[in-house]
Amino acid sequence: MIGLSNIIMELASYEMFRSVESIDFNAISKDHIGDIQAIFNGQNIKVQVFSNDDADSVAKKIIDHAKF
Repeated sequence: MIGLSNIIMELASYEMFRSVESIDFNAISKDHIGDIQAIFNGQNIKVQVFSNDDADSVAKKIIDHAKF
């Protein structure tokens, strides 16, 4: 399992998101490790992060939630 802070650091290194931060969350299951908010394509996007996620899967979630 990769920690939330490690995922945030790796996402920031991609330089494709204007901002990446952890936000307050209410756990929805034992596998839910937190929520990340990122600014991508001028949009504030919030995604849930689970214990099986890595930076690539979280980046894909962010991009998939963006409206083009």
